[in-house]
Amino acid sequence: MSPGLVSAIVPTFNRAYCVPRAIDSVLAQTYASVEVVVIDDGSTDSTAEVIRERYGSDARVRYFHQPNGGVSAARNTGLRQVRGEFVALIDSDDYWHPWKLEAQIAALRQFPDVGLLWTEFEAVDPTGRIIDPRHLKTMYAGYRHFGEFELFSSRFPMRSITPDLKEVAGALLYTGNVFTQMLVGGLAPTSTSIFRRDRIEKVGFFDTTMRIGEDYNFLLRASREGTVGYIDAPSMQYARGLADHLTRPDNTKHKLEGALSHLQSITPFLERDRDLIQLSDRKIRQMLADVHRWIGEKAADHGDRSLAREHFRKSLSLNWHEQSSLKLLLLSYIPSSLRNSLRKTYRTCKSHLRPGKPTAQPA
Repeated sequence: MSPGLVSAIVPTFNRAYCVPRAIDSVLAQTYASVEVVVIDDGSTDSTAEVIRERYGSDARVRYFHQPNGGVSAARNTGLRQVRGEFVALIDSDDYWHPWKLEAQIAALRQFPDVGLLWTEFEAVDPTGRIIDPRHLKTMYAGYRHFGEFELFSSRFPMRSITPDLKEVAGALLYTGNVFTQMLVGGLAPTSTSIFRRDRIEKVGFFDTTMRIGEDYNFLLRASREGTVGYIDAPSMQYARGLADHLTRPDNTKHKLEGALSHLQSITPFLERDRDLIQLSDRKIRQMLADVHRWIGEKAADHGDRSLAREHFRKSLSLNWHEQSSLKLLLLSYIPSSLRNSLRKTYRTCKSHLRPGKPTAQPA
C-alpha cells in the first residue's frame, strides 16, 4: 500500500467515446497523488487503442483487459490491482471536478474514523449541460425518508477543514453511522465515493451475481462497518440520457431488476443484524411492505402481472392497512386496455371537477 495515494478504478465497456474524459478528470485533480486503474471489460471498440495512444507513456494510468464479465467483475479486478491508501470509484461516463480529491482527502485526514466518504453531484445531459445542479436527493431514495440531522450525528464546516479551497467554502461535512438509514434507501453515489483501504478490506468485493443494484449492495456493506461521511458540495458530473445507459426511462426490466435486487440486498442484514438496526419491528414491517409494493409496481409496468400480484399480496400481509397495495392488486386483475381507459376517464373527470388546475400525472 502506498501512503497518500488515491487509486481510482474506472470500469469500462465499449466507451472509447467518453472514457478519456473520466480519466482526464482524475489526472487533473489538484490532489496530485493519484493512479488510474482502467479495467476494460471486454470492449470490442477502439478502447484499447485510445488508452494506449493517449496514456501509454503516463505511469499513473494502468490498463487491464479482461473477458466481459459485467461491471462488478471489472470493479473487483480493479480492487485486486489498487496500490493506494485510498480507493475511489468513477464510471467511464462521469467527470470529477478538479478539487474533489483534495476536499475528500482533507476530510479523511481530519476524521480517521470515517471509512467511506461521498459528495453531492450534478446531473448533465449528453451535451454536458447541467440539468440538475444538486441531483443526489433526487436520485437516492434514502433522503426522502430522512433529513441530514436524522442521518448524521455530527456536522462540520468545510472551511475549517480546507480553508483555502473556495469551491467548498460554504459546504458542510456530515459524519455518522448510517447503516440503519441505508437499509431503508440508497444514500451514496458510487462515482463520488472514496474509501479507506482498510474499509475495503473489511467489505470485500462486489457481488457478481447481481446485474443491477450491486453498487447499493456494496455501499450498504461498507456503511455497516463504521462511520461514513458526506460533503454537501457537488464534486462530480453524472451523465444522463446516453444511448447505452441501462437507466433509460423506458427500461422497465431494469427498474424491476433494481427493485428485486434491493430486496435481495437488505434481506440478509434483516435476518442477521437485527441488533444493529435501529428500527422497531413495526417500522421494519412497513419498510418491507413498501419494498414489496415497489416491486409489484415495477412488475406491473413490465407486464408481469403474476409477479406483481405476488408482491402486492406480500405487501398487504406485512401491513394490511396498505391501501395503495390493495388498489394496485385489484387493478392488476383488470385487462390493461380497460385499466388505461379507466385511468383516462378518471383524469378527465378530475380535470373537470377542478378547473384551472392541471391534472397530476402518476410518477
